[in-house]
Amino acid sequence: MSYVEQGGFVQRHHDRFPLHEQTGQLDLRCNVMVEKGDPLGNPIVEHKSWPVSVRSLWAFLPSERLHWTLPHQSDEPRIVFQYGFTVPAGFDLVSVPGTAGAATTTDDRNS
Repeated sequence: MSYVEQGGFVQRHHDRFPLHEQTGQLDLRCNVMVEKGDPLGNPIVEHKSWPVSVRSLWAFLPSERLHWTLPHQSDEPRIVFQYGFTVPAGFDLVSVPGTAGAATTTDDRNS
């Protein structure tokens, strides 16, 4: 779980995944935006801001994709639940156009 208060952010990075070096397997991370607070608090992956609303999921390969967030600007926290899977080398994550190798889903009830 990630709990980010005002001024907090995720530094620009690739995740280290030692199993990849040993076996070629990849780390698939799934993230659920529980609370957003800041409307500009979208994740940034490969220099593109992903529009993620509350109760939406986004997934990507964090050891393969540069990712970060901007400083959180809201008094309300940004809360993200995260879980992951080990997937085989060559795993094909179906992309939403314009998301630089990631998949997202949106809960229409949040509109």
